[in-house]
Amino acid sequence: MKSKIFNCAVIGLGVGMRHVNVFIKSKNTNLIAICDINTLKRNKIKKLFPKNIKIYKNFKKLVDNENLDIISIATYDDLHFEQLIYCLKKNINIIVEKPMCLKFNQLDKLFKLSFKNKILIFSNLTLRGNDYFKKIKQDILKNKYGDIYYLSGDYIYGRINKIIYGWRSKIKNYSIILGGAIHIIDLINWFKDKKVISVFTIGNKSTTNNTNFKYKDFSLIILKFEDGSIAKITANFAANLPHRHLIELHGKKKSLFLDYNKSYSFSKADLNKIELVDLKKFKYDKEFILKSNIKNILSKNYNETINQFNLMSISLSAEKSLKSGKWERVKYYSA
Repeated sequence: MKSKIFNCAVIGLGVGMRHVNVFIKSKNTNLIAICDINTLKRNKIKKLFPKNIKIYKNFKKLVDNENLDIISIATYDDLHFEQLIYCLKKNINIIVEKPMCLKFNQLDKLFKLSFKNKILIFSNLTLRGNDYFKKIKQDILKNKYGDIYYLSGDYIYGRINKIIYGWRSKIKNYSIILGGAIHIIDLINWFKDKKVISVFTIGNKSTTNNTNFKYKDFSLIILKFEDGSIAKITANFAANLPHRHLIELHGKKKSLFLDYNKSYSFSKADLNKIELVDLKKFKYDKEFILKSNIKNILSKNYNETINQFNLMSISLSAEKSLKSGKWERVKYYSA
């Protein structure tokens, strides 16, 4: 891999601070500018950064004034599409917090621009940075589970006040699927490594009734894969539980249940024997995917960008089904 230094910027300094830290530490990136609309936040971060890192209030001024190779977008969900389009027209590679956009017509426009100029776009899907999930993936590749016929994943949000009182209650078209369940959709899609052909979603709203939050607070998604296997995923923003990801996986040889801090596995060879794993022993590097994104840009891995578009297509199909009440077929993008 060739050694190259990319000029980078970060837009949005909430979760975007993680992007800042990765760019500062990476030998392949040079952070030259940051941006946030919040004046108090900008004044605070001036004390944290060297004077050669420029601080902007206006996103477009940053993009117009700086010579950028990579930009990280960590703003509110409803701003992503406009900001992505602006950067794509400037031929800047992009790392964006999920989701890329909120509508199919927006995704189509992003793909056309990205494909036309071979500009790379990656999202920060952090669960793949969990070492235990990596172990599950390796065990699947080694056929330890056998053919997998059913998977389940629950995205337990566990921070209900943030959706009632925070920015999620103030923007248009916020989606708990695109803002939460997409992490589990990505993880299960990675485990299974087969095409999802159709999606069905139902949801409700009970816990956040009579609050500032206008949208569904619970959704259940069913994915049907090309090999006939099925996955069930929930976006559970209403649960009175701490933030967690619960995983269930069933193959012809072995089943697994991941529940809070422990994982339980049962083998067909001996159903009375429980394989118990303490998950606290495994590292969860929340910067892993950001570092991988830099490597993907360095190697010009456009195939992974296409994978990101297809993940968005599955997630948007789930959102579409929630509104239509019907099974929705998944559209796939290709080079």
